Amino acid sequence: GCTATSTAPYADLRNMLVHVYYVSPDNNVGDGIPTLKRRELDPTTHVFVTTPLVEGIEYMQLEYGLDANSDGTADSYNESPAATDWPNVVAVKINILARNTESTAGHTDTKTYSLGLAGTVSPNDTYKRHSYNQFVRLINPAGRRETP
Repeated sequence: GCTATSTAPYADLRNMLVHVYYVSPDNNVGDGIPTLKRRELDPTTHVFVTTPLVEGIEYMQLEYGLDANSDGTADSYNESPAATDWPNVVAVKINILARNTESTAGHTDTKTYSLGLAGTVSPNDTYKRHSYNQFVRLINPAGRRETP
């Protein structure tokens, strides 16, 4: 169906999904509650819609594990791989710092939290926090290289 007179498309048309995840300093304007949010391209109106997902998320850090020698194991980690490195990504390290949405009277958070390659943070305020770290191995990444 790919001729000058054909009215049928060459292939099925599919909507493109666009999701962007980020940490916002506010859930609602000016409330001061850090929130993990998603911006999503609406396939009907073609405008971005913002959806709050989780209140209290202060930091989210992703590190991508790169396999340089095709053995399936990450040899190094990078916060923002080059476009040519994406076929070599075999793992992701996720670092999240969450805090209560309300401060706790009489509490001072003097801990230092590790966010992987992004370094550490020491808030020194009255919010209670918890750090979450997870390693995810990508089982079947698209576009894998084959070893000769």
